[in-house]
Amino acid sequence: MAVTFLTGGAWQLRRQLSEEMRAHLADESGENIIIVVPGQLTLETEQLALDAAERSGSFRLQVLSVRRLCDRILEQAGGSDGARIDENGRAMLMRRAIDQMDEPLRVYERAKANPGFAALGAAAVSQWKEAGMDAEDIDMLAKAREGTPLGDKLRDLSALYRAWHECAEGLGVDDEDARRLAMSRLEGAPFFHGAKVWFYGFDLLTRPVADCVCALAQVCASVCVLVPMGESARDARLYEPIQKTYERMLSMLREAGVPFARRRINEEHPRAQNGVRTLERELFCFPAAQQSGQAREVRLYSARNPRDEAEHIAASIRQMVRRHGLRYADIALAVQGEADMLPALKRAFSLYKIPVFFPESRMAASHPLSASLLAALNIAAGPVRESDVQALLSLGWCGLSDDECDRMRNFAFTRGVTGRKWLRPYLPGVDPEGINAAFEEMRQAAFGPVERLAKGMRTGSVRERLEAVFRYLQDTGAYGRMLSQADTMAAADEPVRAAEGPQVWGRITACLDQIAALYANAKQPPSADVLAELIRQSLCVTELKPLPQSADAVAAGALEHMKTRPVRLLIIAG
Repeated sequence: MAVTFLTGGAWQLRRQLSEEMRAHLADESGENIIIVVPGQLTLETEQLALDAAERSGSFRLQVLSVRRLCDRILEQAGGSDGARIDENGRAMLMRRAIDQMDEPLRVYERAKANPGFAALGAAAVSQWKEAGMDAEDIDMLAKAREGTPLGDKLRDLSALYRAWHECAEGLGVDDEDARRLAMSRLEGAPFFHGAKVWFYGFDLLTRPVADCVCALAQVCASVCVLVPMGESARDARLYEPIQKTYERMLSMLREAGVPFARRRINEEHPRAQNGVRTLERELFCFPAAQQSGQAREVRLYSARNPRDEAEHIAASIRQMVRRHGLRYADIALAVQGEADMLPALKRAFSLYKIPVFFPESRMAASHPLSASLLAALNIAAGPVRESDVQALLSLGWCGLSDDECDRMRNFAFTRGVTGRKWLRPYLPGVDPEGINAAFEEMRQAAFGPVERLAKGMRTGSVRERLEAVFRYLQDTGAYGRMLSQADTMAAADEPVRAAEGPQVWGRITACLDQIAALYANAKQPPSADVLAELIRQSLCVTELKPLPQSADAVAAGALEHMKTRPVRLLIIAG
């Protein structure tokens, strides 16, 4: 079937999608409706489609990311025999590949042991695979730049690509392999036959998106791609990247023999005032045309410092809510230079009692539960470092109270308990006051689970070694402590922090499942130090992302994350 490209501004495409969803969902006898969006837009797009149709749900509508689209196809048509390698698994495999490399790297030899290098290397391999390139293609690029720093870097990337491929062979499939497999088996997925498909929210028509469009066009009733691309020659340079990817997709459609058409949407926003319309039309044009008269809808404010700017923003928001009837959810705050502005904005919004959602994320490895587990794994794998011991005792997840941990550290400092002495029984000797016996009792409570973890990580199959890690979490009461802390944070009106504990627990268990899948057919299970490093690599690349805790709150963050929900007031700070 034919592919239709709708081009226009972001709000124009959003409105067009709403109208088409309203029409298609009103037809109860119609085809299945599929909207493919970037992963971060699935929830917002579901709300957009259902709000447009004035419905609370629909069995015919599915909003899918590209990854979930492939999973949905493979669920019906049959998947691969190997495990699915996710982002964490790629980082684990890259670390394993780096450790097994015989030849030193030219540029990245000293950097390859740094935390995070494996994740960056895995991301580079993923980008090469998305572009349809292999190690030989990278070698050709390196040969053309032989003797230059870029050529040396490309040689290193080629070596990393080969090492990763050798480690991953036979273990499973990653997102790129799963996408190719899903597109080849699309005929066996009846849900997509005759369906109507929209691609929405993509800033660039990347190779994975283009492959999906070409494949779906063969079996679906219609495929519509909404492309945010302007029509004015004066701002054409702004759209050059997406124009190039658009032309590449057209070439792929021609090669596949799929007809296509383009429809332009040029309507103006029905409620936008003159100043906003001028900005929309002229902001990225050169030369820009000036508006005659005043633009009362657009205000500029020059602040002395971030604190002054944040307090002016908070005061303006409260005035708009109280005097003009806006809800907090009608306001969006786009923050540039978040590192400088966020502390000042948090303080100002707290003073003015304004609900706000900041989509801050942090690595799972920085959470106390993860950090405590990593410290225990390092001690169990050896050698015993004092920094790991102090981390285990200070983070509050070793099964003892804070007072007991402080008493243990003070006693150890005065009696010279260091290194592997922490893992040996402390003989009380002459102990009339029972201080030595009390220390030994606390030592067994804190380090007994670590000793059992060390023994379990060195024997048995990979599954038994991973079970030893999970038993350590059970022995220390980690799950119950996590739930208790979540309740405490919720009672203290800190819902974002309350939601982090369950996220971390889920990431840890998912990490153990991924390792079990990757090493299921391995001849040799990972050693204790390799297992500890794999878990650390996984938690170091996993982000904890907060969820909105209120339906009526100011949405703050980077401007590129505010695509779907319409707002009545936009504030750009920093």
